[in-house]
Amino acid sequence: MTGGDTGGGSGRKWVWIVVALVAVGAVAAGWWLLAGNETTQPEVTGETATPSAVATESKTEVPDVTGMNKAEAESALVAAGFVPRSALEYDLETPTGVVMAQLPAAGAQAYAPSSVGILVSRGAPNVKVSVPDVTGMSQSEATSALSSAALQAVPVTANDAKVAKGIVAAQEPAAGTSLPALSQVAILVSLGDGTVTVKVPNVVGQKQSTATSTLKASRLGAKTASSYSSSVAKGVVMGQAPAAGTKVKSGTSVGVAISLGKAPSAPPPATTTPPGGGVKPPTEPGVPLVTVPDVTGQTSSAATAALQKLGLEPLPYEAPSDEAASGIVVAQLPDAGETVPATFPVLLLVSTGPPAATQLPTEE
Repeated sequence: MTGGDTGGGSGRKWVWIVVALVAVGAVAAGWWLLAGNETTQPEVTGETATPSAVATESKTEVPDVTGMNKAEAESALVAAGFVPRSALEYDLETPTGVVMAQLPAAGAQAYAPSSVGILVSRGAPNVKVSVPDVTGMSQSEATSALSSAALQAVPVTANDAKVAKGIVAAQEPAAGTSLPALSQVAILVSLGDGTVTVKVPNVVGQKQSTATSTLKASRLGAKTASSYSSSVAKGVVMGQAPAAGTKVKSGTSVGVAISLGKAPSAPPPATTTPPGGGVKPPTEPGVPLVTVPDVTGQTSSAATAALQKLGLEPLPYEAPSDEAASGIVVAQLPDAGETVPATFPVLLLVSTGPPAATQLPTEE
C-alpha cells in the first residue's frame, strides 16, 4: 500500500519513528551528527584552528550522495574534502546500507574539511505489529494510535452520510492484521453527508444536451423519456418534473420529457373487395388517444397499474419529499386531464419520505 511522502525534501517515504520493539540505539547516538553541520569548524592537523584560518578557507559544493551505498558515499565525500558522519535508521523501501538523506543538502556550499552527515538505511525492521482498530476515532486520534503501534496513517477522504465529519469510517488493513513495523494503514475520514439543498432549474425548451448540462451544473441528474409532439421540435424538452424552482437535495434526478418531433403519417389502410362486393374496413385503425388520469396521492404501484390499464407507460423515479410519505406519487408529467396517444410515457415522482434529519451544509 502506498501513500503520500512522509519524509523531507528528498521525497523518500522514510519516517522518524523509533520502534519500541526494535533496538535503535544507533539512531539516538548518531543523529546529532546530521544537525548543525553548517557551523562545524574544520579540522586542522598538528595545530589549533584559529578564526582567521577558518575565514581564509574557501567553500566547496557538497556532492549528492543520496542513493549511494555507505562506502561509496563516504568515498565521494572524502574526495570532495569533507568528513562523513553516518547514522542508521529503519526504512521499509530503501535497501539496507543505502543513503536516504544527507545534511548539508547536495549543492550546498560548505567549508572543507567540515562534516557531512548521512542517514543510512538499516532496511525494514524484522518485527511484526498488530493493526489497532481506529474506526470511530477522529483523524488525529487514529493517527496517534497507529503511530503508537509503530504504523503510519495515510488518510483519504470521502462523503459518508452515516459518519460524522472528521471521523474515521473505515480502515485498510483491518484491525488485527499483522504487519511489519512502520507499514502504512489507510484510514477513510468522513467529509460528512456532502449534500445541499438546491433549486431545480427550468430546462423546458432547451435541447436535451443543454438540459442535461444545466441540471448537472445544479448538481442534479436527468431521467429522460421521449414521445412525439406536433408542437415541440425534435430533441427539445417538452416538460419536467419536479417543476422549476422546486427545492430538492443535490443528486436528485429530474424527469425530462424529450420530443421526438411530429409523428410519422400513417399509410392509408389497404382495401380489398370481399366476396359479395363492398369495401372491407381498416384492420389497423391507429393508436387511440387516452386522457391521462390523476395519480398523484396514490401509491407508486397503484398509479402504475392505473396508467398501464390505459396503455400508458409509467416511468417512476424517487426523491425525498417533506409533503408525502414514502412510496406516494407527489407529481406527474403529463398532468392529469391531458389527452395523449396510448403508450405515451408518464413520469411519476415518488416520495422517499422526508430527508434525513441531519444538518446540511448551506448552499454556496
